[in-house]
Amino acid sequence: MKILKGMIFLILLISHFSHASFQLETMTVILDSEEPRKIFNVKNYG
Repeated sequence: MKILKGMIFLILLISHFSHASFQLETMTVILDSEEPRKIFNVKNYG
């Protein structure tokens, strides 16, 4: 059970971080809306 709880915690943590990076990406898109290529690179490496 301990391993299972650890796995669930990790999944929640990862999904939280990916959500945060998605918000950051959205902000980057708004800030760099004049440079679509730059945005595309950010998304690829993210």
